Amino acid sequence: AMLDELEVKYNRKYELTSAIGVGYDKLQDVDYGEAVQYMDNIFMMSYDFYGAWGPQTGHQTAIYCGAHVSADKCNGTGEFAGKPEYTLDNATQILLAQGVPAKKLVVGAAMYARGWQDVVAEDGNPIGSVGSHIDSAEGSPFNGSLGGSGTDVNEAAWAWEAGIMDYRD
Repeated sequence: AMLDELEVKYNRKYELTSAIGVGYDKLQDVDYGEAVQYMDNIFMMSYDFYGAWGPQTGHQTAIYCGAHVSADKCNGTGEFAGKPEYTLDNATQILLAQGVPAKKLVVGAAMYARGWQDVVAEDGNPIGSVGSHIDSAEGSPFNGSLGGSGTDVNEAAWAWEAGIMDYRD
């Protein structure tokens, strides 16, 4: 209401937007279908799906589930009931089901990389495998038996902190 008043007063457009986490557990806490009537856009922070907080590798801005994710885990069914995998597609489906118009959704994607080392590939695929984050490889119980076969990188190249490389680099 205040922005609407300012628009009239200054004859210019003001927008009300929000950037939101899009994991199922974040989206279930807010009724965005109700909130969106007051908003111009919702920016979906669809990144940091995998990182230093856990040993499992994965696409940081996964659009869909990869082959390494079971159908039940992807869709949030079976033993994973109500807990669909963090993906842009799953987040979009949840928001649309809440009544958020697609035209108000804006995708935010990662423009940086995260790295692991000592990843032991599962069925030849390092995505979804377990490894140690570059910042804490030494002495980690997640070190792979194939030591050094994973996505190790030069720590000096990391821009923000060990394990994160900025898009400029």
